[in-house]
Amino acid sequence: MTTAITASLPDMVKVDITIGGDGRAKEIEFHDATGIVTLDLERYFKKETRYRQSCNGKTISFIVRYVVRENTTSSPACQVRFRPPNEFIVLCHPVEPALDPYAGVKHK
Repeated sequence: MTTAITASLPDMVKVDITIGGDGRAKEIEFHDATGIVTLDLERYFKKETRYRQSCNGKTISFIVRYVVRENTTSSPACQVRFRPPNEFIVLCHPVEPALDPYAGVKHK
């Protein structure tokens, strides 16, 4: 993640998820989020997360808070923490600029 992208991240996104009968998110509503952030969150909450089928029709709410750390890394690195009862904290580290875009790539 470049510094420009991490600087544009929202501090906090509220997510409301309506659960379907199959144990997957049926509907997701985002508040105060940008396009790139909603794509990643939608993928996570809709495709990678399972809910109890008994929760069919119920809506749950989460807060996702983004924190950009000052120390840079050589590759994209984010860590996710859960703070009960309903908050996820995503710690993002800016990526150092690469002078050689093919560094570490083996050539044939």
